[in-house]
Amino acid sequence: MALLFIIIGTGILSGLLFPWLFPITTNKRLIFGGIILLYGAVRMITLFRKRRKDIRGDYQ
Repeated sequence: MALLFIIIGTGILSGLLFPWLFPITTNKRLIFGGIILLYGAVRMITLFRKRRKDIRGDYQ
C-alpha cells in the first residue's frame, strides 16, 4: 500500500502520471506529488519499524 503511494507520487512529480490533472502549472504538480510521495515514505518507514519490532519481539 505504501509502495503504491510512492509510485503515484513519483509519477505525478515526473508528470508521466495524470498529466491532465495539472495542465496549468508544474508548481501545483510538484507540491501535490511531493505530499503524496512524503506520505508514502512515512507509511513505508512506519511499516518497516513495526515489522522489525515484531521480529525482535519474537526472538526475545
